[in-house]
Amino acid sequence: MKKLYLLFLLLAMVGFASAATVWNPAANEIVPPATGNWGIGANWTNEVPGVADPKAVFNVPDAADCIVSDSQTLTDLVQGDGGPGGVIRIVNGGNLTTTGGWMSVGYNNTATLIVEKGGEATFNGHCWWGMKNGGDGTVVLDGGNITGNNSFGLGEYFGPEHGQCKVYIKDGTLSVHHWSGAIDSAHPVFWNDSLIDIEYGTLIVRNDTSVAIAQAYVDAGRITGFGIEGNVTVENVDGAIVMTATNDPMNPSPVSVVIPTGDVTLSWTNLVATDPNGVPTGEDVTVDVWFGTDPNKLDLVNYPQVITDGLNTTSVGVSAAVPAAYYWQVDTTIGGETIVGHVHSFLAANDFPPVPNAGLDMITWSGKETQLDADAGDDGSSAVTYAWTAEAPEDVTVTFSDTTIEDPTVTIDNASENAVVTVTLTLNVHDVNNPTDIPDSMRITVYADACQAARIGQGKAENYLADTNGDCIVDITDLALLAGQWLSDYALEFAIEVQEEAAIE
Repeated sequence: MKKLYLLFLLLAMVGFASAATVWNPAANEIVPPATGNWGIGANWTNEVPGVADPKAVFNVPDAADCIVSDSQTLTDLVQGDGGPGGVIRIVNGGNLTTTGGWMSVGYNNTATLIVEKGGEATFNGHCWWGMKNGGDGTVVLDGGNITGNNSFGLGEYFGPEHGQCKVYIKDGTLSVHHWSGAIDSAHPVFWNDSLIDIEYGTLIVRNDTSVAIAQAYVDAGRITGFGIEGNVTVENVDGAIVMTATNDPMNPSPVSVVIPTGDVTLSWTNLVATDPNGVPTGEDVTVDVWFGTDPNKLDLVNYPQVITDGLNTTSVGVSAAVPAAYYWQVDTTIGGETIVGHVHSFLAANDFPPVPNAGLDMITWSGKETQLDADAGDDGSSAVTYAWTAEAPEDVTVTFSDTTIEDPTVTIDNASENAVVTVTLTLNVHDVNNPTDIPDSMRITVYADACQAARIGQGKAENYLADTNGDCIVDITDLALLAGQWLSDYALEFAIEVQEEAAIE
């Protein structure tokens, strides 16, 4: 067993020492507060990871933040190996994928990984964050997603010393394959001061069905909700453990709603400082409030600070005069410690989103130009656009006069063997002032011709019994058919009498 363990260590060390390119944007004359892009080869010591060297290492002091804005693939990623690991920020449209056996945020030094809304990270090896002694990792999901496809551990290392990592799931999803290690006296619930705090996001352990194990992490205070112990819901959902925060103690408003443009009051409940026994200390709270049309604070023009060091402030008035999505954030400072708040959003609009109606279900027949009668459900003050689409069986052709107007005509040609088909028409209304796409559908039953539509579709055959040939026209032809059978008696009683007389003879 000891030989196998030593072999494992040797193989692991070989893996750690694989050829690497190092993040060093200063050599490309990029220094803080400027940021550098991952995809520019001059920001690395030996080209972008995967071009020459498969492994990426971050260990250069005072390096500019690394921005991932497109798709990047490499083998292994190590932040904080022999020096500070700096900051990797995966922004909207960025996708970072590792294919090797492991990756670490805070290997033996400090490091930060941030995944913003629209950003994605997929780590196909082990996720060992805050790995060795001195490792201090911070991972922030600010609307983005991280997927781990192997073991997951905070402060996890097979040697005697361990680092630590703090994970903040402000929004988005951290989905891992399975916990690394068991929960017992030899392997505590995360190592050192590691923790996971969930706000509006979700933590998923895909290959673990034990609610008890996850609950043990929660009970130990290593998985919290909004920084509060016990404020986490643990569920088994289709064989995976799903953890979310129970409630937001700051009760922010407005959040995730549509409101009229104009003056808006942002309000919240301040956090309360407590002593180790949970008793409020009565300390003053100061807040910094950020508000604007950009979902992050990198662009301070669109996301200005509207309050600095507001003492015990719980509301502030702002202007949302222009129709747009607005974002706001409250950073709280208590006793010298600053707690960075969640980014909330709401939509300001000149009016409320339309509620379109594609119209009532109709009947028509093949080749007939049919007028549609839709209602966009808008009061006329919004700039709306229309888009009609059709879902029809094979061999059925649907032609609109114009798919971009509210009430086009539509012609449906049925070349299929089915005499009667059903076509679904969908109207999608896009409101420019309310960035929404709202669809509504209606159905058209298509008959072979106008007569079939009247007789079957509208059930009119029973009202026109004189239409003896069923061509939907009551004329002399029907009279001739009727006259030709005038006084005919085909009652069953008469037929039986004739048969009996023939038998007697």
